[in-house]
Amino acid sequence: MPSRNVRYVLVDIATGFVESRASVPRDMFDGMQPPEGKRLVVPADGVVPGERVKLDLRKVRKPINFVSSIADVQTAWRSDDEVPADLQFATTKGETIEALDRSYAERIEKVRGPLAALHAEKRRQAETGGGPLVADEADRLAVLANAAAEDERIAGIERQRRAVKAAVKAATTDDEIKAALASATGDDPKANLLTYGEPT
Repeated sequence: MPSRNVRYVLVDIATGFVESRASVPRDMFDGMQPPEGKRLVVPADGVVPGERVKLDLRKVRKPINFVSSIADVQTAWRSDDEVPADLQFATTKGETIEALDRSYAERIEKVRGPLAALHAEKRRQAETGGGPLVADEADRLAVLANAAAEDERIAGIERQRRAVKAAVKAATTDDEIKAALASATGDDPKANLLTYGEPT
């Protein structure tokens, strides 16, 4: 049976140092928000570091971020240069995957266009036989044809996103990640470039 309480540490995002720690009832935690400018880190194993342990803020990206262990975000007093290479690689790879998803989401939104809600409603009406936004049978068939073409374009983008993301996840070296990103193609290659290691 899961614990009724949740252990957490409150991190100052400006310094990276633990500000406070506590245990709160689990049913209260869902609605709890950290004070402005703070991040909340929840170690599932209940292990809480000392008062002045610094956390790796690159891994604390959301206001409330569940982690399997406080060790997942802990860097103690080490500078970035002292962080193990495998941790640096894993962190940068994670940031690259997030940037990849954002890039493909932007591509999909461009396909849908600024009138996406209107087109969705026209499609709904066309699929149910017509409506005020569908002029006649020829218009209804055109709406359905356009919707099918849009679906296919989006499906192609999604297939590529999944393939590139899988390759990045499986990568064990910088060169493998760069090769995976280089395989990404789009209507405007310059707009879709993702360079591994750049800030996201």
